[in-house]
Amino acid sequence: MQKQFRLYSSLFCTALVLGALLALLIRPHAPSSAPSAVAHAVAIPIKNIPVEFLDNAFRALLPWQTATGTRIILIPHHMVAAKEIASLVAATPKPSVIYYLAPDHFNTGKLSFSTVNAVFMHEAGNVRTADAAVQDLLRQTPSLAIDTRVFETDPSSLGPMPILARAWPDVPIVPILAHTSVTGTEELALSRILAERLKNDPDALFVSSVDFSHEAPPSIAKVRDVASEKALRSLDADVASKLYLDAPSVFAVTMQVAQSLSLNHVTIHAHTHSAEILHAHDDRDSTSHFYASFAPLTTNK
Repeated sequence: MQKQFRLYSSLFCTALVLGALLALLIRPHAPSSAPSAVAHAVAIPIKNIPVEFLDNAFRALLPWQTATGTRIILIPHHMVAAKEIASLVAATPKPSVIYYLAPDHFNTGKLSFSTVNAVFMHEAGNVRTADAAVQDLLRQTPSLAIDTRVFETDPSSLGPMPILARAWPDVPIVPILAHTSVTGTEELALSRILAERLKNDPDALFVSSVDFSHEAPPSIAKVRDVASEKALRSLDADVASKLYLDAPSVFAVTMQVAQSLSLNHVTIHAHTHSAEILHAHDDRDSTSHFYASFAPLTTNK
């Protein structure tokens, strides 16, 4: 079962990358539209994650606990870590809505941030976007645009969705993918809007997805990730561009939201490396991962 689980992880990641590159080669860039333009929900199928792969992940859940009042969780989008992602999601109380922020890996978005009105469809269940919340966010955020193409191919969009659907089948999502061109001003503007959304809805959850050290063996990644762990524990947004990770802007926005909500109770549930999970000797396409939750200091587990 473990060998089959590793095989599915590797095949899924390879299929997503090849699909994304093919889409970039054969699909023309859509004309730019106004950020506030209303878009009807589209169906985005997720076909490369077998149901039994999810079943294996949820059967092997780790006994993690999140602090009372947890408002943010940090997960990877590298699906080799499906068991750990599922463990943290399952340990978090069911939210009213999810604000999901992850990188636009291939920088295909029309603006700095992309969102979508969609139903992410998988055999294990569907995830529907919170369309009214998406439209409100578009009106508030000039650097945000509807861009369906980004979500059809990006692994940070497609990977975690079936896990969220399996854990919280009726919870809507506001998905946002960040281009590498995001400016500090845009990061701060988005973080203020998201913090305000979380303040107004105490049951809303911010799910942030970042992968850390890439293409480095575990021994080197562990050294590099010391600075990332320090930044996570201190909610330090200012050092994001100096860390070994795939989405500095996502990390910065996440830390800024945590600061705004005084989420100083930081729990790092695990620190893993894809090569160790797969028992692989090839460090190409490898990543390290943190799994963290953020809650106010005044609460207890």
